[in-house]
Amino acid sequence: MRSKFIFKILFLSLFAFALYACASDKIAEDEDETTNTETNTGDSDEDFDTNSTDSTFTNQVVITYSSSGATVTSNDYASSGVSVTVSGGNVTVTSTTSTAINYVLKGTNSDGMLTINSTSTFGLVLNGLSLINEDGPAIYIESALASSVYLVGTTNNRLIDNNTYATDYESAKATLYSAGNLTLKGTGSLSLKGYAKHAIASAGGITVAGGVTTISSAYKDGIHSSAYFNQTGGSLTVTSSDDGIECEDGNVNLSGGSLIVNAATEDVNAVKSSGTITVSGGTTELAVSGLSSKGFNSTGALTVSGGTITLSLSGDASKGLKSDESVTLSGGTITVTASGGIVSESSGSGLDLSYCTAVKSDGDITVSGSSLTVNSTGAGNKGISSDGNLSITSGTVNITTSGSGTTYKNSSGTTDSYNATCLVADGNISITNGTITCSASGAGGKTIKADGTVTIGDSSNSPTISLATSGSKFAVASSSDYCHPKTIVSDGAITINNGDLTISSTDDGIHSEASITINGGTTNITKSVEGIESLVISMVGGYANIVASDDAINATAGTTSGGTESDDGSYFYMKGGILIASVTSGDAIDSNGKVLMTSGVLAAFGPANNTNTDVDANGTITVNGGILFGACYNSNMFETLTSSSQFGVNLKSSSTVSSAGSYFRIQNASGTDLGTFITPRAAYYFHFSSPSLEGSSTYTIYTGGTYTGGSTYGNTTSGGYSTGGTYSGGTQKKTFTTSSSKISTLSI
Repeated sequence: MRSKFIFKILFLSLFAFALYACASDKIAEDEDETTNTETNTGDSDEDFDTNSTDSTFTNQVVITYSSSGATVTSNDYASSGVSVTVSGGNVTVTSTTSTAINYVLKGTNSDGMLTINSTSTFGLVLNGLSLINEDGPAIYIESALASSVYLVGTTNNRLIDNNTYATDYESAKATLYSAGNLTLKGTGSLSLKGYAKHAIASAGGITVAGGVTTISSAYKDGIHSSAYFNQTGGSLTVTSSDDGIECEDGNVNLSGGSLIVNAATEDVNAVKSSGTITVSGGTTELAVSGLSSKGFNSTGALTVSGGTITLSLSGDASKGLKSDESVTLSGGTITVTASGGIVSESSGSGLDLSYCTAVKSDGDITVSGSSLTVNSTGAGNKGISSDGNLSITSGTVNITTSGSGTTYKNSSGTTDSYNATCLVADGNISITNGTITCSASGAGGKTIKADGTVTIGDSSNSPTISLATSGSKFAVASSSDYCHPKTIVSDGAITINNGDLTISSTDDGIHSEASITINGGTTNITKSVEGIESLVISMVGGYANIVASDDAINATAGTTSGGTESDDGSYFYMKGGILIASVTSGDAIDSNGKVLMTSGVLAAFGPANNTNTDVDANGTITVNGGILFGACYNSNMFETLTSSSQFGVNLKSSSTVSSAGSYFRIQNASGTDLGTFITPRAAYYFHFSSPSLEGSSTYTIYTGGTYTGGSTYGNTTSGGYSTGGTYSGGTQKKTFTTSSSKISTLSI
């Protein structure tokens, strides 16, 4: 080969020489690294285990490579149809025998290859082989029958091709190429470089069952399979210029072993399948640093039912687990670290944005048992994003986003906004069970966002959900149009059937453009601006404790910024359960329409100012059942109960009746408790209605004291309600006598 180089140097132009030198340097570099330096630490031919239970160890033909070429040191099947021809370092095997032959390959050659065509299945046993080919693949399996590559003992094996192939080998697509199904097994190691195209390729399927295989570079895919790719064992590490692993026409299944892939080039995939991707075991580490690249990318369904997956996403608009159809996470442990940013492309009169996303599906996403942890820092990043529906039925989901949001011009030319979101769906979001923890700290960040409905829990399933937003809002199109950091936001109905929810938000806790219904479970909103906001809000069952700086409950049509003093058709229904609402500035209960209570316990605590109140409605405030207790300052906004089928009172005092963090008890002349509450602030004015309240009767108010036993809902900071226990030690503060009318307004 050196004479050929000299000949070309003498007669080619300087430009042609430069191109050639660039290509040949790759070969020379690899030759310098390994020629005559490989040490065979595995078994010798004599020690080779011919008695193994694995049939690939029997019926051997031994081929030994050296710097001068290759020799056939053992071929007992020459008369049985196994022909081996040698030309320098090029070895060609043609087999017509029906016996499954194992070809043992060993030694070192810097310009050789193995070509094999067989009418029967066979195995290649690499027993300390270093093979570099300057004009084609290192191993070219022309046979379309299944074959295997066995890596012996602790041997080190290496295969390298050149960046151009001779005409005879143009149909080969890789350093190690097979026209049929190919399986890697054993306990030795194999390193490959693919300068022409792929490192390993098959026109059939590829299985990694054993061995330690390292693809340090490939001009195209590290592994390229037509029919399928399976990994059941062994260790596989891939670094390539294109996809790490691509299955062109079939499925990818990972059930064991260790897989490491680095996808550093723009718009490539660590693992890509035109069919499905299934991960049921093993350990997978995927690093995606290329622009718009993906970790797992499946045209069909993507399922994770076991194993351990670690994803690093640093490429802008990169995706961790991506499917064109559906994603199902039913088991295993998945950890994603995402730092990639946004990619914007011109679209219409503005831009179309693509975000870095941990789990993305063009269809539905189901989490039914996996443990998923996402730590995302890039602007506008998404934890789980579904173009269809998102359903969580079990498992653990822990997502943290800290990326910021801002404004941009959308494809219609309208000023729009984006923000980081933990869980987002174009359809519905359902969280039936499991443990979900989501935190969004970036500007405008959200934890749960659905264009459809949001449903939490059911009659027999109770998820544990902790949500927090801590970012700021920012103006979008005008000073009255903001992108708010809400925890749960939906265009459709939000229904809480069961569960244990803890919410902290720098804006709305729960917001729906349609309706919000609480049927059961425990909902604690420890911090918010508007606690619960929607056109129609219904408390049907369960327990809710809501703390807000503005309105704890805000029923509004949202048609006028800042609200309106006329009835806008919105409604707050109190139909059951226990609701404690407490505010530091706005109204505890604020309806721009009507308030109707028919059952349950409602304790509403207004702020320590006279501009807002405990219960405020533009329409009527009607109590037909249940226990209502409201306390506020000497508010100019204090509204009276307007109509009721049970007795109620509006109480006003010129001095404070209750003090902060103390009990407030109402009892009848017989000492029977009608209601014991904890007032978080000093109050002058009160609302009270109860099925036990009677007309033309006298009642006594006690404050302070202690309460033992029973159940207490809420606390001294935000207010509470105690029932079923024993009250003692209080101070008689006020008395009042109801009139014969259903509603009495009294000075006390």
